[in-house]
Amino acid sequence: MGQKFSLEELRTFFFDLETRHSVYSLEYRGVFYWKLIRMSLFSHILKCLGMVEESHPMTSKAKAERLVRLVKYSGLNILRKRKIQKCDILILTSGRKYYFNGDFVDVYLYDQIQYLRKNEVSHLIVDRPDHYGRHLGAKLENLVYFEGIRHLVREYPLPFLLPSLKDSVLEEISEEIKRELGIECDVKLLAERRLFRFSMEKKYFDNLLDKTKPKEVFLVCSYGKEELIASAHERAIRVTEVQHGVISDYHMGYAFPQKIRIPYFPDRLILFGEYWRECIEYPHNTELEVGRFSYFRNSSTTNDIKHDERVLFISQGGHGKDVSRIAARFATQNKIECYYKLHPSEFHIWREEYDELVHCSQVGRIKVVAEEISLYDLFRHSKYVVGVNSTALFEALQFDCNVYVLELEGHQYMKHLLKGNHAKLISAEFTVEDLVEFQYMEVTNKEYFFSPL
Repeated sequence: MGQKFSLEELRTFFFDLETRHSVYSLEYRGVFYWKLIRMSLFSHILKCLGMVEESHPMTSKAKAERLVRLVKYSGLNILRKRKIQKCDILILTSGRKYYFNGDFVDVYLYDQIQYLRKNEVSHLIVDRPDHYGRHLGAKLENLVYFEGIRHLVREYPLPFLLPSLKDSVLEEISEEIKRELGIECDVKLLAERRLFRFSMEKKYFDNLLDKTKPKEVFLVCSYGKEELIASAHERAIRVTEVQHGVISDYHMGYAFPQKIRIPYFPDRLILFGEYWRECIEYPHNTELEVGRFSYFRNSSTTNDIKHDERVLFISQGGHGKDVSRIAARFATQNKIECYYKLHPSEFHIWREEYDELVHCSQVGRIKVVAEEISLYDLFRHSKYVVGVNSTALFEALQFDCNVYVLELEGHQYMKHLLKGNHAKLISAEFTVEDLVEFQYMEVTNKEYFFSPL
């Protein structure tokens, strides 16, 4: 694998590379394509160096089922075409839904949708599928599915369909990555594939926005949605992104090295709370606003907290194997009740991928939880919560849990939380004594992370 690098070193290398090569001026037929590839390129580097795992792995069976659902919902969408009419607001959902107020809902956009319905503002919901290709929740009257046959062409393009980039800068970047990091990476091919996808998706959004003519677009997770943002901006339509996870100056979806106008970035960003406004310097071409998130606030009621002497491990994409091994070792060597909360993308793969956790569970040293117990119920009964950089660690503070950040690459995302002594950085070999001795700074203003209703 070659030389070991820290996340800090890689971030500095990546930002310097972007600055030296003036990458934000690179374009192909009017498309500024570096913004399209920077997240996937940086993730590729981290994976090649063994610093993160595949974020959301799937079994062959799950992939086949997702493909079947893609075809199914592409067909059903034909029947819903009549719902595509002029409206004031267009909403592209995240695909991740949780059970709340009697239905499966997109908790990030829940308040926006409820406001529009209450005030009878015309809107269309373009519903993205979840990781497994499912559409959970009520099928609303003003809802269409995101899927289309274009996705089959987009994901498996024939080589002759790809654009041909002639820019030597991309080859220079590939050579520099190989020379400095020891990684083979065809940046040119990555850009060509992403440009092909961009052209496919943008045609869809051009057509959609021409028919609906909204005044504003709401979406979750703007990186990867550049096609919609580009189409909206060409039509002078405002784009608002609603926060969905941890934001830090190590997150390539939000952290940029230069104070320039970043292409295909939302005009407005609605944040969970004031903390997120302060933790990073955002691109200057976006407005910041603290929003209202009913799901977090209502689920975080603290009047029924009863902490047990229990350690709750929070798994997450990119670190699941490491966290599962650490949890299994800890549960085996320490006499304390332990729970392990799986990430949704791990529900179907953990028994095949996490051997040590499976064995530890079988001998009764740790209880592995998928969906049978809610995350917030786990917080209510867990005194100690351990993870890497999941949003769940911030939510645990709402329940007055003692929060610990494992010293794996990626813990840097939590540096502001650690600096405030709201959480403690611990090694992979930590013990019960390390948990007990931590005197954390209690979060007296819980609205700092998640604003009130």
